[in-house]
Amino acid sequence: MFETWLSLVNIIDTVDNIIVGALAASLIISWKNIAARWLLMIYFLLEWADLILSDWSRTMPIGFYAWCMLLCVVFAAVIWWRHLIAYRFRQFEFFKQVYLQHKYTQLDKRLIYIFAFTFVVNLVTLIEVYLYSIWVLQDAWFKLNVRDVLHNAAQIAVSLVCLHYAYYARRY
Repeated sequence: MFETWLSLVNIIDTVDNIIVGALAASLIISWKNIAARWLLMIYFLLEWADLILSDWSRTMPIGFYAWCMLLCVVFAAVIWWRHLIAYRFRQFEFFKQVYLQHKYTQLDKRLIYIFAFTFVVNLVTLIEVYLYSIWVLQDAWFKLNVRDVLHNAAQIAVSLVCLHYAYYARRY
């Protein structure tokens, strides 16, 4: 039983890091499409910052889930507002080209839906862990049995969407 738990922890750690590899591969695949490069570079930098701050964020028993919710909002906002960000910096040639070539796709919507789903999962977990910490609940069942599985599924889905986005962008 203990060995199974350890292998599950290794799977969770691996899945948490898989998005960086998927983003790096996506960036390489779609490098010629400047709009895709812009999205993937921003998202790659945000994921990299998340990995750097993950040890700090895990020190907060309840705040960790608020941190995850904040990241979901930031990731979705970057996807939604990247056109406006490019417009703001259009005096630079790179951003001018991004602004001119940008268009929203179904893949953008999928990413936003995944982040919204992950936000809700972390919100439920935050509420449950808080109620557990003040002794309203006997145990944190959702956190212990559901949250990590859903989080990993969302990470895998985001990785696949980014790779699909890169393949789609490479053609245009």
